[in-house]
Amino acid sequence: MKSVHASCIGDAHVKSKKPKQDDAFSFPNGDPEAEQKPYAIGIVADGHGSPRYFRSHIGADIATKVVFEILEHVANAYPLFENITDHQALIKNIKVTILAKWAKAVRGHLADQPVTEHDFKRVIKENAVKGDANKKTDKTGTAERVKKLQADHEKNPYKTYGTTLLATLLTRHYHFSIQLGDGMIIMYDPSYAENRVLHQNDLQHEGPHGLTDSLCTTDAYEHMYATFEPCDNDQRIGFFLCTDGVSEAFDRNESLYANIKNITKAYLSMAHTEAVEAITEWIQHVSSRSLAKDDASLALLLNHEAF
Repeated sequence: MKSVHASCIGDAHVKSKKPKQDDAFSFPNGDPEAEQKPYAIGIVADGHGSPRYFRSHIGADIATKVVFEILEHVANAYPLFENITDHQALIKNIKVTILAKWAKAVRGHLADQPVTEHDFKRVIKENAVKGDANKKTDKTGTAERVKKLQADHEKNPYKTYGTTLLATLLTRHYHFSIQLGDGMIIMYDPSYAENRVLHQNDLQHEGPHGLTDSLCTTDAYEHMYATFEPCDNDQRIGFFLCTDGVSEAFDRNESLYANIKNITKAYLSMAHTEAVEAITEWIQHVSSRSLAKDDASLALLLNHEAF
């Protein structure tokens, strides 16, 4: 199995002096010994960018670490598709475990690094300086805005760490994917004969949390999309996972598919470190040419034994 991942900060965040709020992870990620294992894992997460989610970059980092541990356990506990007697029950268990472990890790981070009044003031000040629209419309002053942000945090501290999540486990006998929020997971034949978007958030969900679903919301479980399917060991399969900083930079999915084809060819023809550099340059280019100039992240998985 092979994997590669890359992540870059967008020009919009550089200009506004915000941290990179995306995170990406993959396994085996170029480790020759790990590539002999019968599975690969890819994860991307996109922390929300507004002031309310001012620790979302940490939430995204927590998500990739937690989900890797969970999916690695699944791969080792269920090496064969036939080992899974109740697929729906396993999917439910994975969803619940992800949410519980992410929330536990967030509570641990809060215990180690509590949010202080200084943090709230800093967030309000930074966003006011950057021309936050609230500066023009909110006449109650900085103190009231700080008070409002603090009350919102106390009501739901997880929101401060809010992030999307996209993850795939690819084994020699099955694949599992889960998505919460925007971005794309694309399953494709590396011979480029077929592409399949497993789930694409159309941003039409009008929940209390706005345009995209998130690990931080109380209804996260209901909005997690998951798929569990068998595959043959000799079946050529690739998975491309990306945050919206990549997917929304293309007007048509066909344009993105063409780029995935080129990325896969380049990855298979290069040394891993060279491939990481090339893919990182590509997502930087994609992000810089997009309207949003957002952070951009991707993970690529291949069952290279089938080539």
